[in-house]
Amino acid sequence: MDNNEGGSSNLNIPKVDDTNYLHWSMQMEAHLCHKGLTKYITETTEAINIKHAETVDTLMNYMSETTFKAIITPQNEENPYKIWSSILFIVKRPSATLTKLQEMMHLEESWKNRMPVVSKSNEKSSKEQSDAAAALMQHNPEATSHNSKNCWQLHPEQRPHPSQMIPPLAKLLLLSMLKSRTGMSLRYLSYSRKQQASRLC
Repeated sequence: MDNNEGGSSNLNIPKVDDTNYLHWSMQMEAHLCHKGLTKYITETTEAINIKHAETVDTLMNYMSETTFKAIITPQNEENPYKIWSSILFIVKRPSATLTKLQEMMHLEESWKNRMPVVSKSNEKSSKEQSDAAAALMQHNPEATSHNSKNCWQLHPEQRPHPSQMIPPLAKLLLLSMLKSRTGMSLRYLSYSRKQQASRLC
């Protein structure tokens, strides 16, 4: 017996958050398709009707509180297309990408630590390579961005972790893109990044 009317009886759809978007979106799209509501999240229809409200209700019922606060605004609270678009943007936001990049960097570091020890037959070529590398590890006196005291070639221990090397301009660009798409203030975004950074440490 099909239940196209009414709410969410016996559904096993998790609430969307930063970690389960793919699983959630597949289940949610299947559920909305079954109820005949898919067009309300894929088309920018302005007509407000019962199906709009039902679609919004379904989307809101399957969001974590954090996701709800980040996505639902007075401008989009009645528009299922805008809500769905915001979910897509938030889940694919730069900080999620940065987290994935950090994981990749850690994988690369662990991979480098597993490199096999050089055999004696390769010792000579390794010695030549290390001499060439040492020749390259000199401060460029024509560099205008730093002096020899702050040179990462001479002092590799001063180099920040790759996750901290996002240029300030790129950070501003990412934050402004996020604000323009979600309507959140930069103060909130900065606070959220600080919270996320404190959880990572």
